[in-house]
Amino acid sequence: LRAKTLSGLKLNAASTVVTFVFQTGQLIILSRLFTPEVFGLMGLLLIVTNFSSIFADLGVSNAIIQKKEIDIKELSSLYYMNIIIGALLFLVIFFSSGLLSQLFKEPRLKTYLQWISLIYLIIPFGQQYRAMFQKRMAFHVLVKIEIFTTIISVLFTIALAYNSFGIYSIIWGQIANTAIGTLLVMYFGRKEYKRIWYFNFRKAKPFLGFGLYQSGESIMNYFNTNIDGMSIGRLVGPTMLGYYQVAYNIIIIPSRRINPILTKVFFPAFSLIQDNQEKLKKNFYKLLNILNFINFPIFFALFVLAEPFIVVVFGEKWLTSIPILKILCGVGLLRSLGNPVGSLMYAKGQARRIFHFNVYKVFLQVPGIILGAYLGGALGVAIAFLVLQVFFSCFNYTFL
Repeated sequence: LRAKTLSGLKLNAASTVVTFVFQTGQLIILSRLFTPEVFGLMGLLLIVTNFSSIFADLGVSNAIIQKKEIDIKELSSLYYMNIIIGALLFLVIFFSSGLLSQLFKEPRLKTYLQWISLIYLIIPFGQQYRAMFQKRMAFHVLVKIEIFTTIISVLFTIALAYNSFGIYSIIWGQIANTAIGTLLVMYFGRKEYKRIWYFNFRKAKPFLGFGLYQSGESIMNYFNTNIDGMSIGRLVGPTMLGYYQVAYNIIIIPSRRINPILTKVFFPAFSLIQDNQEKLKKNFYKLLNILNFINFPIFFALFVLAEPFIVVVFGEKWLTSIPILKILCGVGLLRSLGNPVGSLMYAKGQARRIFHFNVYKVFLQVPGIILGAYLGGALGVAIAFLVLQVFFSCFNYTFL
């Protein structure tokens, strides 16, 4: 287990470095080609797609990883259930795109949402293969796929952007990323995991108990992490949301890029030793210490160097993002240090407890962020976000 864990960490680190370099390069190039309004529109799109993605899996992938023994009939039933759910999601987003565009007071969103909804017809075909590779800790396969997919999709997006495709370059780049990744994981997955034509809801049902609680937690967490963008987009407008999105995209890098190097590997590792409390405790604090060592210098440097960083990397048209970035550095640090708790809780099968915790967060965070938007616009949202994050971090470690 130790050898597999160390190998997984090395491979995920290599993948993260490559994807970080290419995706950061894409962000820098697009920020110079596009106006803040385009980033704001993409931010509104992501609010919808991030929410929809919760239902694309219903927590089933993590349930597969967490369960020690699973048979082919269970896997096949879950596979076809995912495909049905994906098709339903596509239909819901496609036909509700007009209503959603009215909700955000942005008529251009309708067409954009109809295009981006195509990813839900693609995603389900590769989800289970990814889960099985992760369960077996076969990260060498997933890393190769992620690196290749990232490079191709980033180059494709930048090429479209230079040819004046505007926001469609980002949308079609995302569709290309999903399609290439799914085709590759299916190609390698079919060699190792045989699929049979079998579906029985009773076989899938036991996994939904764990999965639905995780989905419920993801829904609550979605509102907790996206209410800032929703509030700015609706109350302040897409241009200010664009300034906010650039700052937010910078501070979210550690929790989305650096932390998963460790948490993606430690979750299946924790699951394998879930009955050994002492080993779990020892390795959880080891994980936490590593993340502290990495994340604190990053956010301290970002806070101190926010102004030259924004001007040099993104250009002077993004000066409005500087004070927002400084405040969000505190949010990013606290969120990054809270990441590993999820890996531990899911490994112990405690999806219900995380769900309850996030329900409590919603009742405080949603009104707090909306109040911040009313009183101070994008900057007010950042301040409210930081105050709430301090409180939640204290509660996170004393309770969870």
